[in-house]
Amino acid sequence: MGVEIRYRDIAPYAKKDLLSSEAEDKQPFVDMDQLKRDALAVGKYATLEQDYWYLDGSFTSFPDNPETCDMGWWSEQMSGEDGSFASDIILTRTFEHQHTSVGISLTFDTFAEDYCASLNVKWYRDNRLLYSKDYQPNAAVFYCAQNVENFNKIIITFYSMNMPYRYLKVSNIDDGVIRNFTAGELRSVKVLEEVSPISEELSINTLSFELDSAQDTEYLFQKKQPLEVRFNDELIGIYYVDKADRAAKSQYSVSAEDYIGLLDKVRYYGGIYTDITVEDLVEEIMAGENIEFVIDENLCTYKLSGYLPICTKREALAQVAFACGGIVDDSRSSTLRIYHAANQVSSLSASDTFDGGKVTSGDIITEVHLTSYSYYNSYARQELFKGSVEAGETIITFQEPACPTGMQVEGAQLLYASYNYCVVNAVNEQAEVTISGYRYQVNTKQHSKKNPNILMGVAENIIEVQECTLISESNASEVLERVYNHYINNQTVETKAVLHSEKAGELLHVVMPWQGEYTGRIVKNEMDLRYKKIANIKLKVGDV
Repeated sequence: MGVEIRYRDIAPYAKKDLLSSEAEDKQPFVDMDQLKRDALAVGKYATLEQDYWYLDGSFTSFPDNPETCDMGWWSEQMSGEDGSFASDIILTRTFEHQHTSVGISLTFDTFAEDYCASLNVKWYRDNRLLYSKDYQPNAAVFYCAQNVENFNKIIITFYSMNMPYRYLKVSNIDDGVIRNFTAGELRSVKVLEEVSPISEELSINTLSFELDSAQDTEYLFQKKQPLEVRFNDELIGIYYVDKADRAAKSQYSVSAEDYIGLLDKVRYYGGIYTDITVEDLVEEIMAGENIEFVIDENLCTYKLSGYLPICTKREALAQVAFACGGIVDDSRSSTLRIYHAANQVSSLSASDTFDGGKVTSGDIITEVHLTSYSYYNSYARQELFKGSVEAGETIITFQEPACPTGMQVEGAQLLYASYNYCVVNAVNEQAEVTISGYRYQVNTKQHSKKNPNILMGVAENIIEVQECTLISESNASEVLERVYNHYINNQTVETKAVLHSEKAGELLHVVMPWQGEYTGRIVKNEMDLRYKKIANIKLKVGDV
């Protein structure tokens, strides 16, 4: 079976941007907002539609409270004897911004292969009609092909069903189409997975591939479109288009990045925190992102105190993970996972590894220094900002955190105050604005751990960790221990191997052709998926 890439050739963030899906014809239990979700899973429910409920045990009872279940959109009227609806069923989808897509995909009732057999789609830019096209679907999942640029409204009119006495059931609507690229079309498929065992930074996993498509189809490969990569039906990862070049009519070079790459492009405004749980802080950081995430139960209630500056969401998550001892990774998963490093060890035999590997010993670490922070309100009013701003709403950021309570603004109206910024509204152009308030002061403390096994003559080599402002007195000692254990193990192993299910972040025991046996955590994994899962892997020796 080999490698397969599922390309969601859809308008990026179209569902997230969807203002409304409106239809007058709908069952009372229907929540139209469910059509904003990806891959809504509707149950196989028994109904009294004619010749619908097969008594083979595959159907489940219709739920007592369908309004609490994933149901999608069900029409109130049924199709007639000839499959037609007595009156047309109309769905209007309105977006906040403009989008571009290659058409629209509709998912009807896949259990019974019931689908709308005749429909019309109209695409609009505001009130201007761009395209109107009739379609005759022949399957429960149907793609209405039409390249449309810069639309922000779609009206779909449903005329008839392929079966009599059926409700119209729609579980998913995608602005685009899902395409599958298989090994015969893929000239190169390379995946890079990286993990830091102590999360001093969050690495961005990447995908690059060369496509020589046999299909007479043009692909858009728009930024942030998702790509699902599988090998022998095993999920390798979800990636998002970052760049695409077209060398010929059917030849493309595509590079993509994972969820962490997306988070590196989004700003987080930070704040001051006192005993906030990891779960609450991560939810605050991830707010507004269309990314599913899972946190280990033993990390959810871990409490943090300190400060986060204005930074990217990737940087903010790295600070959280470093402070609580978690790893952030999304390899081999459709979700972003924050978890404790597992201690189960998998193995590769000598027959799984290639000649040419190497073992590298780094410099000996003599000591680790870790800085902890404590923040307190100065209670002395100070000038936080003075300058001119444009008319309208303006975000003003601060170099140092300030207390939102008691913040005062002259020359404009204060709309919102936070620790690292405030929002003001000025009436006049180039208004002179002065903001005063109470800055937070910071105390720092250095925590140290020396390497007791230093021989005479070894040069001093100190690791300084000073940038994590979520390190406080409460967690400094355990963070110091983790950092020390990470750096005191100064050996790395690099080898080429055939992987089975091993992935970055896991402990691995390898037998090298001539260098011996080593156990360490996989910190880097470069895979070529054209034929087998052959990878260049890098291990950090030691259980960190």
